[in-house]
Amino acid sequence: MGSLDGTNERHNNEHGFTIVQHLKEELKEKILGAARTEFMLHGFRDASMRTIARNAGVVTGNLYRYFSSKKALFESLVKPAYDGITSLAFDDERMGRKPRSQTAFVDPVTDALVALHARYGGVLLVLVEGSAGTAYENTKAELVDLVAGLFEREMRFTEKQDVFLSRLVIAAFVDAFFTALKEYGNDDTGLQEILRRLLSVFFKNIDDRLAEGKA
Repeated sequence: MGSLDGTNERHNNEHGFTIVQHLKEELKEKILGAARTEFMLHGFRDASMRTIARNAGVVTGNLYRYFSSKKALFESLVKPAYDGITSLAFDDERMGRKPRSQTAFVDPVTDALVALHARYGGVLLVLVEGSAGTAYENTKAELVDLVAGLFEREMRFTEKQDVFLSRLVIAAFVDAFFTALKEYGNDDTGLQEILRRLLSVFFKNIDDRLAEGKA
């Protein structure tokens, strides 16, 4: 009987530990959800840990048991999305099908950005619009560099002015992408369509347009 009682006690302890861990994870997700809203509204600098705690339904002291500082909380929220951006992969096989083709550029970029939003949602906006004062404040510029590098390889620009002008266009496109996220963030199909149209507006016949005005 002693052995059976010990087994039951161990099972009950393990079950109890699992429940506690689940509740802790549930509370952590509530805190992260409240933090996302607060950082989106006020940015990192002006966000209030007290407000985050209140909106998550915990006392401020308990919040600091999960996240030691506002910086730690912000990093826990945005780092997965930042890693997703910096490791962004485009479908090189599709790109290689049509040399110097805007279509071959548009499709993989659209797919990659839609997939990025599907995975990280509104955290992307926090990352680019609420990160001033953190190590992540240049994320938008890093995304511009990634997309620009892809475009320059695809279009095979060689002239310095072409590269410079194309980067200006891509910076404007990335700004437009994040504006579209605000409007279509809850509509994946609409976001995908508006991205394709945006890319067409920005990049259709861009090599011809860049050639205009040359001496």
